Amino acid sequence: MMSRPVPHVIYICLLVLALGLSAGCGQLSRADYITSMQKITRQMDAHGGDLTFAGSDPTPQEVRKQQRAFRTAADRIEQLDAPSDIAKAQRRFVHALR
Repeated sequence: MMSRPVPHVIYICLLVLALGLSAGCGQLSRADYITSMQKITRQMDAHGGDLTFAGSDPTPQEVRKQQRAFRTAADRIEQLDAPSDIAKAQRRFVHALR
């Protein structure tokens, strides 16, 4: 079987959220928000959020590890003080991660 590069979809979604910001809005600057989202993404991947399985289906333990990584990422993203023009999209994204 081929590997399934699903995490790239998550990374793209995170970047789309971050790039949708306009500078100077909300509590975080655009640069700070992007930096925070990228950090969360890297940590999610390091703690089991990588959904790429080379040649096999995931085990139940791997699935649980991924679920925990996504929930942790959702909690951290929810804590970001997103600019007002992205707050609704961020809430929807957090809901989807959970």
